[in-house]
Amino acid sequence: MFKKIVLPAVIITAMLTLNTAVFAEPNRSIARRLDVTTFQLTKNLDGTKTFERNQVISGRAERGSEITMTVFWFRADEDMSILSKRRTSDDAEVNGQWILHGKSSWEVGASEIFAKPVTLNPGKNRIAIRVKDKDGNIKDEVINVEFVFKNEVEDFFKSIIMKNLK
Repeated sequence: MFKKIVLPAVIITAMLTLNTAVFAEPNRSIARRLDVTTFQLTKNLDGTKTFERNQVISGRAERGSEITMTVFWFRADEDMSILSKRRTSDDAEVNGQWILHGKSSWEVGASEIFAKPVTLNPGKNRIAIRVKDKDGNIKDEVINVEFVFKNEVEDFFKSIIMKNLK
């Protein structure tokens, strides 16, 4: 009776142990397999305009990397308000200032995937991402995104259409 219980238990334990040892992967990160030095964004939003106030910044980085994300909002001078219906001139960036909207830091876990939600302010937004891996290598990425209200875009196109009809 003892042999009937112990022998199958030993065989099952050996099979489970060998099974995990066969499929265990050497200590290589996803970022290294992708030939990415420090990190890679999943979707680069740089230079885009969006109607969505909430965006998710996501990507891959080596395990243990420290990511710092800083969000800035561009506040134009009073006569060139982002919230006004009139269009700002091309040199509007000279006539305003970047305001710190938020900052967060976190460490990349074992999955080597990160995702962080960002709430955009109306107008121009700048998202600065700094990734520092375990070896001390630093990589910076800057994303410029403009959040536009749908009704402002509709009003802009209506004014163009009405101007052409006159």
